[in-house]
Amino acid sequence: MNKLEPHLARLMEPIGFIEKFWELCSEYRTQQAAYESTEQLYMSVFGQRKYKNYESFRVNRDRILKNHKK
Repeated sequence: MNKLEPHLARLMEPIGFIEKFWELCSEYRTQQAAYESTEQLYMSVFGQRKYKNYESFRVNRDRILKNHKK
């Protein structure tokens, strides 16, 4: 098995996925479009989606960021 590049391996971690999402937000008109792009990247590497949909991601993102600040 090939070793993943660090920036791709970071996508496996919830906070890494969120960081990539925020990075892509500047390239898209909406957060939902940035999310879909992040999911496409994740699917290209891991063969499946990380979250069921944008709403699921948004709820998890907010929970993760709230807990990460503590």
